[in-house]
Parts: sequence; structure tokens; C-alpha cells
Amino acid sequence: MRRSVLAAAGVAVAGLGLGFLAVAAPARAASTHSPASMGVVRQQVAGTYSGTVKQNGPALVTHDKEGDRTLVVQSGARIVRDGKSAVISDLKKGDKLTATLDANGTVTSIDASSSSSNTGLVVGIIVLVLIILAVLALAFWMLNRRQSHRGVLGRA
Repeated sequence: MRRSVLAAAGVAVAGLGLGFLAVAAPARAASTHSPASMGVVRQQVAGTYSGTVKQNGPALVTHDKEGDRTLVVQSGARIVRDGKSAVISDLKKGDKLTATLDANGTVTSIDASSSSSNTGLVVGIIVLVLIILAVLALAFWMLNRRQSHRGVLGRA
């Protein structure tokens, strides 16, 4: 019985460790790639551009389906975040934005909305809870299986 409990505890600890790695690894991987190391250069044209803020400071770097883009924001550009007037430093990683660019590719206005930064955390917690529940279910199954075998052997 003690060995079963210790084995179940070991499996639970291993499951927790794997769950933590599953949550922490993507965040760590995302933070190790700087825009400069990716070498993405694209021609900017007049019009509108939509993307997600990847880095704000010293440059405003955004990401879309084509890759990363460094935006040059005109001094005095109109910036709105979540419906309120803002400054460039108010933009946060993960914010969704639509920028209006002039003929030189300079941003003249930005309309941004804050991201649900808790989404990744919530998904990570859900994964961790599911792993813990699976480990506990396996531990209880192992304990019940062992006890049922003892009952069969004890009757004989």
C-alpha cells in the first residue's frame, strides 16, 4: 500500500513538472527571439496595417502573418488604445493594432486594443489542472486495482 501511494505521488510530481514545462517553455521560447536576430525586412507602403505589438521600446515592433515589422511612428501621431487617447509608451506587448501609414511608410495614427494577456495563463492553468486530474485518476485506479487483487487472492 505504501509503495502504491509513493508511486502515485511520484507520478503526480512528474505530471506537475511536465505541466509546468508545457506552460513555461512557449513563453521562454517566445522571449528569446529578438526582432534584430530574425532579420525580417519588408517594404512599407501607404495605407493601413494590422498586427500585434511584439515589442515597444526602443522601437515599435509588430507581428502579423507575414512576420515582424518595425513601425516608425510620426511625432504627434494620433494614438487610441481601448477607445481612449494614449501615447506610444501605453502600447503593450500583445495589443492588437491598426496603423495608418503615409506614403513614406510612417505611422500617422494607431488604433489599438489591449490583448487578453491572461489567455495564455488561463490555458496553462487548464492544462496543468487536466494533467493533475489525469495523474490522480491513474493513482486511484492503481490503488483500487491493487486492492481488488488482494481481495480476490485473500478469498482463495
